[in-house]
Parts: sequence; C-alpha cells; structure tokens
Amino acid sequence: MVGFSILVVCTARADFKKTRLAVLDFQLQGQGFETSDMGKIVSEWLITAFVQNGRFDVIERGLLNKILEEQKLVMTGIVDENSATAIGKLLGVKVIITGSVMKYQNILEVNARIIDVEKASIIAAEGVKSDSAGGLETLVYKMAEQIIKDFPLEGYVVHRAGDIITIDLGKKAGVKAGMRFIVFKEGDVVKHPKTGEVLDVKKIQTGVVKVVSTRNTIAEAKIENEKNLGEIRYGQMVLSIGKLKMTSKGRLYVNSDPGYARIRILNIKPPYSPGIELEAGSYHIEVSAAGYRTRKKWIVLNPGETRKLYLALDKDEQKSQQTRGSDDFSVFAGRLAFDNIDLILKEARQLKIQGDPRWKTRLYDARVILKRLLKQNRRSKKIYYYYAKTSMAENNFSHAVKYLAKAIRFDDKFVDAYILQGDAYYAWGKLKRKSAKLGKRALQAYASGIKTCVDSDLKAMLYFKMGNVNAELLNNLNAAGQYWQKTVDTAPHSKAALSAKKKLY
Repeated sequence: MVGFSILVVCTARADFKKTRLAVLDFQLQGQGFETSDMGKIVSEWLITAFVQNGRFDVIERGLLNKILEEQKLVMTGIVDENSATAIGKLLGVKVIITGSVMKYQNILEVNARIIDVEKASIIAAEGVKSDSAGGLETLVYKMAEQIIKDFPLEGYVVHRAGDIITIDLGKKAGVKAGMRFIVFKEGDVVKHPKTGEVLDVKKIQTGVVKVVSTRNTIAEAKIENEKNLGEIRYGQMVLSIGKLKMTSKGRLYVNSDPGYARIRILNIKPPYSPGIELEAGSYHIEVSAAGYRTRKKWIVLNPGETRKLYLALDKDEQKSQQTRGSDDFSVFAGRLAFDNIDLILKEARQLKIQGDPRWKTRLYDARVILKRLLKQNRRSKKIYYYYAKTSMAENNFSHAVKYLAKAIRFDDKFVDAYILQGDAYYAWGKLKRKSAKLGKRALQAYASGIKTCVDSDLKAMLYFKMGNVNAELLNNLNAAGQYWQKTVDTAPHSKAALSAKKKLY
C-alpha cells in the first residue's frame, strides 16, 4: 500500500525541469594574457562543468553565436541586468552568466555574475584568483561548483515512515546521497497594501533531512533535526541547503519607497544595513523620510531566513511644503541616503579585503541609490561626491576625479571634494608610470583644500599629504620635509603632526 501511494505521487508529478542557462564569453581586462581567447576558454570551462552536473540545460555555443549574430548582438562582455533580460528572452533562458577575466601583477582573477532574466537582477557573484593560467582551470571548476550551489533544489515531501521521508527529487534532478535539505511549510502571505501583489510567502522551517539513497525520480532521506516531533509531514516543501548553513540567525533586507528613506530597527542598537544578520526573533522596523509619513512595522525573522521587506510611505503634504524650499538637497533627502551609502561602501571594503567578490554587488547597490537621487536633483554636489567615493572603492580614479570636478563646479569651497580629489590623484599616481603629472595635480587639489578650510588639524593633515606626494611621486625630499615641518607647525598635537615627526626625525 505504501509503495502504491508513492507510485501515484511520482506518476502525477511532472518531470523535473532543468534550469536553462547561457554562458557568455568573459571580457578580458588588463594586458599580458597568454591568449586573446582566454575569455572564451573560461566560458567553455564553465559550460562543461554545468553540463557534467546534469542539473542544467545549457545553450550550445554554436546556437548561441548564431542567434546573437542574427540579432547583431555582441556576445563578449559584461552585460547589465537589463540587457541580460533582453538576451535571455531571445534565447529562452532563465539565467545568464557573464563576467570578466582580469590580469594584474601576474595575478589572474575571474569574476562571474549570475543574472536572473525574469527579475533582471543579480542572483549571486562568484570569483577566483590564480597566479598562473595553468592553475586557473581547476579554480574555475571550483567556482562552477559554488555557482551550482546558488541554485538550490526545491521539491516536496511525498511520504514519511518513521524518521525516513521520501522527496520527489532524484538522480535526474542531481540529488546525491549525503545532500541535506531544509524542510518547511508555508505561512502567511505578504501582499502589497495598494496593488494586492503577493510580495512574499513566509516559510516556517520544520526540520532538516539528509539523503541516504536515490532513484531516478525520488530520494529517501533521514530526519536529522525536527523542530517538533512529527512536524515534518507529507506535502511540505524541501530546499537543498547548498551554501546555506543551519544557523540561529537570519538576514533582513528592507526596500523603501522613496529609496532614500531612513531605515531603523528600533529595538536593537546596531544600525540597519542591507542584509544585516540578526538573531531569530521579533524586530520593530521604522522607515522615515522628509515629506512622508513615518511608517513602523513589527516583523518576525526565522532561523536561516532571508527576509525581504518592502515598505512604501505615504506623502505628507504639510511636511512636503516645509521642506520644498530648502536649497540644500542633503538636508532632507540626501542625508539619509548618504548615510546608507557610507555603510554600503564600508561593507564593500571589508568584503574586498576578505577576497569576497560580493563587494562589487554592494557597489552596484550604492550606484542604484545614487541614480535615484540624481534624478531628483542634478545639481547636488554631494551626489557627485558620493559617485566619486564609489568609483574610488573600485580604483576607478579617472571617473572619481571627473565626478569631483562636477561637485566643485557647484561649490568651489567644498573642502571634502578637494581632499578626495587629491587622494584620487595620489592613489592613481602610485599605479601609473607618469606619476609626476598626477602628483602635481594632487598637490593642487590639497592646496585648494587648505585655502578653503579653517580647521588647523585638517590643514595639518593636508600639509602631511602634500609631503607624502612630494616624497613618493615627485622624488622631491626637500619639499617633502618642508611640508612635514608645516604640518607640525600648524597643529603640533594633531595625529598628522605625530606622523610627520616620525618622518622628519
């Protein structure tokens, strides 16, 4: 009787559908590659890995080239989410994988972005580094394994007997003995208050199971962890763990309208940042913005859950009239968004230091916020200043100095812009052979900053930077010593003066 019930479920179930994807040629960045086809070679390695795994329906390279050529589209290069959607629909795929191969200081770095065609959003980003082309192939295959884990398998519990359950996923779906699945039931439906659109369905975890045997279309798994005795039941959903780890914590993302709104979690001390990791429990969310009515909401975060919350604010006409006459955009709209960008850039720097490729995704998030702000005020000096900070975070110094020039055009006494401009030329000069020219521009920027600031500690810091530029980029130790001495004379007890004394003595 048990065997019959399983047979009925499996017969009624549609065959497992593989995820259909396309891999574009990777773009080459830098010089000194052993072959100009390195981007194509990397994409071929990835295609082979996906085909061997068996869980993906990969577009054949010849067909991919033919379709793109017919539509006069370029296959090579990093595409953004919008162009990926257009290419994906044309190819009939759900996922586009694109990226770059970079070479610098004899290091080869491969970065891949996985783009959801339907949602026009980045699912994940992965990357690897190697000091030789020969060792790169193995690393790319390992990267493919990480990408595969970004696509967790979803299925259902179709039978339970004691501590053994049967799920409707088997060898055809790529299930193997030893794989672990989270089991959960669906909870409340979250809908948009105005449109009625279903934004999310809460998932309540009931346990964890580990696969012990597989057949073509089903697999048997042993219950490792069950929240309450007998809570794992027929009909509940299962999700392969992959990269996910059993944890008592969850992650919270809050999207707001307007996008620059200030987001706070009122019942904890740490400030909110996108994707903040929190212990499972209840949290009181507040979203506020000038000209809008503040909105508060309690939410419950489950263990291992990634919660995405959308809160739209209603306009408050009285507040809007009070703020409409403000000349400084940053007073009411930008300030909250800029604080958020600072947090994002801080997180991006930490991820970059750790070698985590997600730092690029965080910079993309910062640019999304800036783009929205720019539509509202194209004459805001701080927007261009933060565009420059974002460019600096990825060592794109040429873009940074252009943005800063715009910021200074709107306010020629913008001290922070002069300082960042000097820093950009200084850092740029360290990477270029023609460092003297960039060093002189850095000195000009710092000198302009000194003219516009009144704080003695800040002036001392700028003199110290000018000394460093002379020493490192212009090889003028005499001038460097003079500026370091000015640092000490201007603010003897400042941090800059202490650093200058070490160089002088």
